[in-house]
Amino acid sequence: MKKSQAAIVIALAVIITAGCAPTPSASPSASAPVESPVASTPTPTPTPSETAAAEPAEEAPASSLTANEVYELCKTQTVPYVEFEGVAPGSLVYTPLSGSRVEQVDGIWHAMIGVSGTPSDPVHVFCSVSGTLAAPSWLGYGAALGAPDDAAWATLLAGVG
Repeated sequence: MKKSQAAIVIALAVIITAGCAPTPSASPSASAPVESPVASTPTPTPTPSETAAAEPAEEAPASSLTANEVYELCKTQTVPYVEFEGVAPGSLVYTPLSGSRVEQVDGIWHAMIGVSGTPSDPVHVFCSVSGTLAAPSWLGYGAALGAPDDAAWATLLAGVG
């Protein structure tokens, strides 16, 4: 090999390997973090069970209502449904909270309250609500003839689902 050919080969070798050599960098400052090169390893793909465990479970709608608040909201919301001609709203007698059915199911409050003092005794009012006292989110409400019983409760729950 001639000297000129050898020089070309060496020059090509330097050019080819120049991309592989680390480039000198400026000295790091005290405020900048220094990262050291890390060998690239593939990130493992999570399995479905790992993914499910990492994600929070879907929660029911948030409701800060209490049973007493739901009871009072339901009475107030349903007054127009139990107003009868000749019957003053103040003469209606609502079953107390302790005798009413007020429960939270899947984040939604449901209430069924007996009402007497109407020409069509027995009557009950019902409500399904979530949210807060200041901003209730009504899913349904009304009144029905008959005493509040398990069949009426099942109908109330079925109407919300």
